[in-house]
Amino acid sequence: MMKAIKFTALVSLITVSLLIGCSSNKPTKPERQPTAVAVTLLKTSLAATVHKVTLQVVQNDQVIRRDTTAVADGHFGFSSFDLEAGVASFTVHALDAQNHVVYSGQTTVTIEPGRNNTVSLQLLPAVPMVKLSPYWTQTQTASPFRSQLELYNIAKFRSGDFQITFDPAVVRFDSIRPSSNAWGELADTATVLGTQLLVAVSRQGSNDNVPLNSPALVDLWFTALTAGATDLTLSTSRMVDNVGTIAELESNFFVADGQTISIQQVSEYGTIMGSVSNAFTGEPLDSVEVGVTGPAQRSVKTNSDGTFSMAELPYGAYTVVASKTGYIQATRTVQLLESTVSVYLPLTPLPDSNQYRAVLTWDAEPHDLDLHLWTLGTEIYFSNKGRLDTIPYAFLDVDNVSGYGPETITIDTLIDTCKFSVKNYSGSPDITVSRAHIDVYKGASLIRSFDVPTTGVGLWWYVFDLTPTGSIIERNTIINYNPGGGQSSPQQAKPTPK
Repeated sequence: MMKAIKFTALVSLITVSLLIGCSSNKPTKPERQPTAVAVTLLKTSLAATVHKVTLQVVQNDQVIRRDTTAVADGHFGFSSFDLEAGVASFTVHALDAQNHVVYSGQTTVTIEPGRNNTVSLQLLPAVPMVKLSPYWTQTQTASPFRSQLELYNIAKFRSGDFQITFDPAVVRFDSIRPSSNAWGELADTATVLGTQLLVAVSRQGSNDNVPLNSPALVDLWFTALTAGATDLTLSTSRMVDNVGTIAELESNFFVADGQTISIQQVSEYGTIMGSVSNAFTGEPLDSVEVGVTGPAQRSVKTNSDGTFSMAELPYGAYTVVASKTGYIQATRTVQLLESTVSVYLPLTPLPDSNQYRAVLTWDAEPHDLDLHLWTLGTEIYFSNKGRLDTIPYAFLDVDNVSGYGPETITIDTLIDTCKFSVKNYSGSPDITVSRAHIDVYKGASLIRSFDVPTTGVGLWWYVFDLTPTGSIIERNTIINYNPGGGQSSPQQAKPTPK
């Protein structure tokens, strides 16, 4: 089954929708297709920064240009025009109030007669940029949440000092850590002084330019304290490159954006329910001890079908722990903010002390996510499960097609770098809403956990690399291409059931 592949957009996404008119009484002439173009800007810093959007369409010898400043709820609209069936090139520029191009994107598509054509493309920063994302966040009291400092297009960046103003009566700063090594190794510190969070970021390594349009990402974790709202206002006091102070800091082309946090007071009650299974086989496990800690503490044992339920819990953030003799303990963090929340906990049997194991779980939608591993020139996935006793020394223990997982890969011997990724085989909804989670074990020890990013466009979640020395290199990004460098036999249908 063919699946539409969208492009990664770390900052913002636009969608150019081509609405093709056709008649039911006679064949549509391929020469001309009535086409309406709409550009949608997601509610990020882009929507706050952009003053005007320009569109250029090139097809054969025809060049069509449009621009608009009319925007409603982040949507920019253009009047209709005609395009021929065939190849057309679309270029979009987003301009600020001074007519500086701050974001741009380009793609080429084939206009097909008699159908709706939808094209997704990237809008990437065209200027040096520092921002916090997401642009708007809603959370609940006692809930942890992540803000992310993003740095773009700052050539030869060496270090920078940033200030984030917040209301300490509404939110509390907890921790900081880099989440991307696209700029090389990052070091960071954070200090709270009253209403100011002082963040220092430095880049280790050579004097080479940082990658264009690949950001440095730093995670900032906060906890919501009381109901209310606070702006996280971002400012930059110092940035240094390999020769001194960066000139763009004082330029009109430098963009810095903050974010707004809305805290909702919650005093309602709900139920945490779920199931526990063997991560090695997918079979349900009974008599598993499941406990929750948070605004309330409770513990139960799973039923014969592996399910459990705990009712009348006050809303808030909970840690759910499942444990059973002979298995590695599983832990999840959930937000109980509605009448019922479900959690799926796979318990992995104790492996050999030198074996590595990756266990993937997700929510009910999308139905089918697939865990992939590339090592020793081999791709391990549902059509090629591998072997433990010979090359590639890795095996897909269990594959699931109906939501929640688990999908489990065990590595017996580390010889080559192992690349782990997850594909959204279902295609829809986006993998960013799947709440996919991966636990990585060595022997009986949990050595790393990953949660799927909530931003980005693409069918693939490139999660991490595991080196022959046992080191984990975090990737943790949504991409639109197979990270193993090839395709997973696209003509071969997935067996159902497996």
